[in-house]
Amino acid sequence: MNSPTLRFAAFAALAVSVSVAFASLADSAPGEEPVAVLPDDVQWKPDARGPGMYTAVVSGNPKQAGPYVLRVKMTEDARLPPHRHPDVRYVTVLTGEFYVGFGETFDLGAMKRYPAGSLIVIPANAPHFGWVKSGESIQQDIGWGPTGSSPVSPAPKGQ
Repeated sequence: MNSPTLRFAAFAALAVSVSVAFASLADSAPGEEPVAVLPDDVQWKPDARGPGMYTAVVSGNPKQAGPYVLRVKMTEDARLPPHRHPDVRYVTVLTGEFYVGFGETFDLGAMKRYPAGSLIVIPANAPHFGWVKSGESIQQDIGWGPTGSSPVSPAPKGQ
């Protein structure tokens, strides 16, 4: 079902979540100067969860209480094994396509495709996994720390 109403509802949800996140950022740092992060400013680091994955902290500190913004870059065929986070994650697909599934076992058949511009709200402690079928994808995660990532199973099961 890909109706204009559904697309508008998805866009509205994205706008509200981003507004809430930035309002929280503003409330947490009264009197500080605005901050801008340009694409070339993002400092990517290899992600230990799997090959072809990189993460960057864009704003805040995910290890401390308060809002944070992370980015995850994944190359073609990179697989994010089943894991969970203690906080709600608001994941926006910035570039490419990102496939996400929910459950404790990596299952390509259970995944749904999310193109650039999509918002995925992942409830706290919900086991989930991801995959980039082709090309490269960058996702932006917004949450409230402290946070972390706990594996659900040792590794994704190949398919």
